[in-house]
This record gives sequence, C-alpha cells and structure tokens, in this order.
Amino acid sequence: MTQDSKAEFLAKAQTDPQELKLIDLLAIWGYSARDYGPVSEIREDLKEAGLGCEPDVGDAGHGTIVRVGAGLGVVHVAGDADRDPGDLPLQLPLNPMLVRDIPSWNRPVVRVPPEFSIVQAQARMAQNGCSLLAVMSGDRDLVGAVSWELIAKARVRKAAPDLDDAMLAPAPVARCDHELLENIDMIEKHGFFFVRDTDDRICGLVTAAELTAAYGRLTKPYFQLGEIERRLRHCLNAHFSTDQMRAAVSRNKRRINSADDMEFGQYKEVLGDDARWSTLDSGLDHVTFIDQLDEARKVRNKIMHFGKELTAEEQVELDRCLRLMRHLDYQQ
Repeated sequence: MTQDSKAEFLAKAQTDPQELKLIDLLAIWGYSARDYGPVSEIREDLKEAGLGCEPDVGDAGHGTIVRVGAGLGVVHVAGDADRDPGDLPLQLPLNPMLVRDIPSWNRPVVRVPPEFSIVQAQARMAQNGCSLLAVMSGDRDLVGAVSWELIAKARVRKAAPDLDDAMLAPAPVARCDHELLENIDMIEKHGFFFVRDTDDRICGLVTAAELTAAYGRLTKPYFQLGEIERRLRHCLNAHFSTDQMRAAVSRNKRRINSADDMEFGQYKEVLGDDARWSTLDSGLDHVTFIDQLDEARKVRNKIMHFGKELTAEEQVELDRCLRLMRHLDYQQ
C-alpha cells in the first residue's frame, strides 16, 4: 500500500470509524506481520491523527476485526509510557494461533486426479518422497486423501483395489484464517488436515509432526526466558539486600522487596555495576555477560506481546544467554 492510501484511511477514520481485519490494517502500513516495530508505528500514526483502535493493535490477532476511529479508547494500553514492553510480566501469547501460523499451510500439496490408479498414486508418492496425497479434480475440489497406510489397508480388504478403495473421503480440511485449536481434533483423528486459503483453494497441508514442531518453536523461548529470570532472581536475592537492589535501580524503588519484584531491565542496572558484579565471583566476563543479557532483553521485547517466532540467530542468542545464566555461581 502507498503512503497516500494510509493518509486516505486515516482521513476516513476521523469521520467514520473503519472496521477491518488486523492483517488488512497492517497492509495499509505496508506490513504483512504484526511485530513490535509495525505496531509501534501504527500506534504513533493513529495517536497523531487523534484516533484509537479497539481492540488495541498490539493485542489483536491477524484475523481479528479491529475498529479504528476517534474516541475509541487508547492507542497504547501499556499504562506506563516509561516502561519497556519487555518488562511486563512474562506470559504465553494471549492471541490465538491461526492455521496459517504453521509454516506448511502454504506449501504446494502433492496431488493426483481421481482417475489415477493405485499404482500411479504410489509412483507419485515415491517420486515426491511423501506419504500422503490429495485427490483433487481442481484447485478447489478436494475429493479425498490417499496415504501408504490407506493403500496397505485397501490391499488387505481387496485383492485388486482401485483408488477409491484407498481414499479417505471427505478429507479433513481447515481454512487458513481459522484458529488452530479449533482444528486440533482433525490432527488427533487423522494425523493431518489440508488447508484452504481465503480464495477457497487447497494451498497446504498440516501434519501432526509440523504442528508439534511449530508449538515447540513458539513455546521454547518462553520457557527459556522463564528459566533465565528465575536464575537471575535467585542470584540477586542470594548476593544483594533489598536496600542494595533499591539503590541500584532508577525507578519504582519502593515496590522492590526482593529481586522477584524487579523488571527485566532492572537486572542489568544491578549487575551492570563493576563493584556489584565482583561480589558474585562468577568466573564470567562482565562485558560478555551484560551484552548477552541485553540480547535476551531484545528477544523478550519481540515475543512479549506478539508471540513471534524467533529467527535462527535470535534463538542462538537466547541459548547462549541461558548457558551463561546456568554458570552463575550462587554463593549462599
């Protein structure tokens, strides 16, 4: 979308509240995914135009209908403008995963026409190194599904089965913009489902293995960050008094009664001081540790509100940070 289309949208919303999917709102700003940068930019532009968004652009899922207009609440709901979003309590993403959050939702599906024989279907699977085929008579017409397992069962029942004898019909299918959890039962029952795009075309395939991998990639950073924070708090509580921690931080001093009350950015304030660091006698390089802690903070900022899957480089940084935390010497 062009800058003019954004200006046109803002002008319309000032006189007539606009309703649209979040993914379409992002597209007006030239983005295809909800992330910290795009959300911050949209919030700022809406604020300058005297507009609000309900639900907040940072809280809605891609398929959520949002309403943009004057007097529609606040643009940024953090409640404390001086607080880094990554300092909010760590929690798994509140927005539901959609079918299209699984990478394979939009990968080409290996298919055969209904008139194929079982031998031809087997050859197609062997050629493509896959165990499952879509039986289709057109881009939108999904007749059924055939797998090695279904073919084997058909041969047990019948000496010379045809493709219909080995076909699961109707085949399980879900729309790409529907919530993933609503379709988990198909994975439990069949081990897979095909995916339809918004034009009703069969565009991908989700299997149990891909679903497990996707959930693993999404949740792993949350558990790693949780362990990092537990180890940091354990370390700080073991080495510093409440008064020392309060003296080290720049704000919200009074609410700190232990490291358990600290925000993520405040760990660096305490441990960034050379004198305080030396009392840990950790055997770790101070500069390396603080740099790695800052990398973890950046990762935390990215996933805190948006449930974004990390890049390979970001995951490596988080792994490194956790390894360093596990080497902290708890002198108790």
